[in-house]
Amino acid sequence: MIVFPHAKINLGLHITGKLGEQSKEYAGYHSIETVLYPIGIHDALEVVKSKHSETRLFLSGYTLLNDGKPNLCLKVIDVISDYISDTLPPLDVYLHKRIPAGAGLGGGSSNATQMLLVLNRMLELNLDENELFNLAAKLGSDCPFFLYNYPMLATGRGEVLKKVSIPCLEQMYVLVVIPPFHVSTEWAYKQMVPEPPPCSLQEVLNENIGTWKHKLTNQFQPIVSKRHPDIKIITDKMTDMGASYASMSGSGSAVFGIFSHQPNVDELRDLFPKAILKIVKAGVFEKSLNL
Repeated sequence: MIVFPHAKINLGLHITGKLGEQSKEYAGYHSIETVLYPIGIHDALEVVKSKHSETRLFLSGYTLLNDGKPNLCLKVIDVISDYISDTLPPLDVYLHKRIPAGAGLGGGSSNATQMLLVLNRMLELNLDENELFNLAAKLGSDCPFFLYNYPMLATGRGEVLKKVSIPCLEQMYVLVVIPPFHVSTEWAYKQMVPEPPPCSLQEVLNENIGTWKHKLTNQFQPIVSKRHPDIKIITDKMTDMGASYASMSGSGSAVFGIFSHQPNVDELRDLFPKAILKIVKAGVFEKSLNL
């Protein structure tokens, strides 16, 4: 079975508190407020039953981070096995990366969630939506979002989701620029001092997109830009090119701009020849597998 896990961008992002202060279960986690918006940049994930005695993972495409942690697609197998108290059959997993790691686009989380959905269907596990949601939450804070290919207001540690509508984006283009460096999410969170958003994200997103640049902020962006000045250069360049709104996604390093027209990216290619540039239409949401 083959699926195409999609990326996301963050429309506004604030760290609102430390969950570990409220419960030992969430030690090390922060509470956030953000709107997660799916975009049509995809990896490719294929899973087949293996003729070998153990599960194998084959990687291609953009290089993954060598952070010493197991690939999340393999972690899914362990999480399901623990939940159903049974060992899954050997699998061959082929993952082709078109969403770079360490870019704030949620590629790893999307891969894990789609792996969960694929195994539920392929192995006829019959896990219901609530079970899938709880298992996804064990895999990562933003994994539950990728069960639903639709814009969501995310609070808690990212797993408390509320569907939102942003009609002003439906005919827009999203330009994503991914510089040739990654940002450690762990490092970024350590720099943050919790603070509430200056205004309601939902209310801002209901306003004319022209007001977003004054009200819709990513709390990570000033800190990350100090370490990586290219973030600000790219954001400013997108504004000069006519972007209605431009911001960093997540904790970086990807920067996105929202345009009413398909932008000419030649100047950006000249400025950042090693960066990855992608243009997608906003407002195109495909239903996730089995949901």
